[in-house]
Amino acid sequence: MAVRRDYGSFAKASKRLLAPQIESLDYHQGQGGFVRDKGGWVEGFFLQQSQWGSGDFCVNIGIDVPALDEYWSLDRSALGLLIAWRLSDSAREDGAEHWYHAKNKEQLEKSIGRVAVALTKADSWFHQFQTLSDVVESYRVREGLPNAPSGELNSVRVLNYGLLSLVDNSKDEAARWLHFAKELESRPQYWNPESRTFTREQLPGSKLMKPTDDDKLRVRVIDSVLARIES
Repeated sequence: MAVRRDYGSFAKASKRLLAPQIESLDYHQGQGGFVRDKGGWVEGFFLQQSQWGSGDFCVNIGIDVPALDEYWSLDRSALGLLIAWRLSDSAREDGAEHWYHAKNKEQLEKSIGRVAVALTKADSWFHQFQTLSDVVESYRVREGLPNAPSGELNSVRVLNYGLLSLVDNSKDEAARWLHFAKELESRPQYWNPESRTFTREQLPGSKLMKPTDDDKLRVRVIDSVLARIES
């Protein structure tokens, strides 16, 4: 069973120690993490403490597009990363993630120092995103979406890509993907007890599922945005 941690104390102490060490990187504290506003998107990171009571924490770093919250009708109090990876001392996206120790004050101070160094090394990763179009295309590639909507794709990824295209003022592209997202959502969904996965294909032994609240939310978002685009 997970041991309850005093996350409030951890958050305050870690931010107090980290802020002066990364001052040259021009981050400011906000949305539950450290952020840099780039206009249409946000560069940022936040510390995530382990739920198992060890005191260890990791650093999630990446890109957020706050305008998506408007379409999803979200009011977030914490930083949410659309494109994300976990920091390690190597500061490479393809490197293994690292959990830093923070069982006591000494461990926390030492770990925060290592994080500050890694963040400085990782800062060049953000240079690949010079425009919002760079962010949108990176999301498409990272989520395995083809150039044109087709096939059996994850409807959440399709919907998000459509919304991102709209934020990037590509209305025709947005409409194409949003119509495809709507078509995906209209397909029946089945639970396969053998593989313990959901599928849009009816397989032997699979069970037809009723739409969930999340399914209904996605349909509402799609219909609302398409109505706005096509009005």
